[in-house]
Amino acid sequence: MATDNISHGDEVKIFITHNFTDKKNITVIAHQRGTVRYAADITDAKSSFFIRIPKAKFPGDGVVHFTLFDEKGIPRCERLLYFNNDKALRSKSRQTRRNTNRVKK
Repeated sequence: MATDNISHGDEVKIFITHNFTDKKNITVIAHQRGTVRYAADITDAKSSFFIRIPKAKFPGDGVVHFTLFDEKGIPRCERLLYFNNDKALRSKSRQTRRNTNRVKK
């Protein structure tokens, strides 16, 4: 499982590749701070596919856990994404002068 929350604007793209024996029921769950924000049961899944999820489903800043479960409900893969909805980068800087007296030999 690979995730991309940068190059698709207002969506998160989840790439899934698996070799499960029973491809009829795969589950993806995303939770943020203990609250499930996204859940999907994928039936008749191909061995490789992707999911697009609107970023609006993940309010606020913080880490979102994406977990992939197999047909038996066993977690097989997990990815963590950090969401920063306040996209403005803030920084402070100030210029300082150092005393640069040379030492004479």
